[in-house]
Amino acid sequence: MNFSGRKSRNDPEINLIPLIDVMLVIIIFLIMTTTFDKLGGVKLNLPSEKADAGQTVVNVVHVVVTAAGAIKISGKDIQTDVESITTALVQFKPADKNAPAPAVQINADAKAPFNVVSNVMQAARRAKLSSITFGVKQVAGS
Repeated sequence: MNFSGRKSRNDPEINLIPLIDVMLVIIIFLIMTTTFDKLGGVKLNLPSEKADAGQTVVNVVHVVVTAAGAIKISGKDIQTDVESITTALVQFKPADKNAPAPAVQINADAKAPFNVVSNVMQAARRAKLSSITFGVKQVAGS
């Protein structure tokens, strides 16, 4: 039965247009106030295959990092922690303070863990051997 005295009820309805307008303003505000900083990184001078023919380094400490992460310094096995590597590298420092410090040449396998190579670089810095080079494998035919 429909009595004429009653009004039909409309279901409550959310108007989406003002909601969309507010969300758009919030998104624009967030985009405008966000700062995009460049993340700090490590600057690397990557080795090249071509070296100067006249450049010869007499005093070099050879550090080999294998694919398994083992370290050999001048043929001796060393533990991979920074303290052990530093102790081994300090032995190569010259007694004379005016004498040039030896260069550390890191020959790392391509599959060597980076943290081990990083430990070698950190240990060389702690041992005050600031000249660090990376060995490059010569490719036949190049």
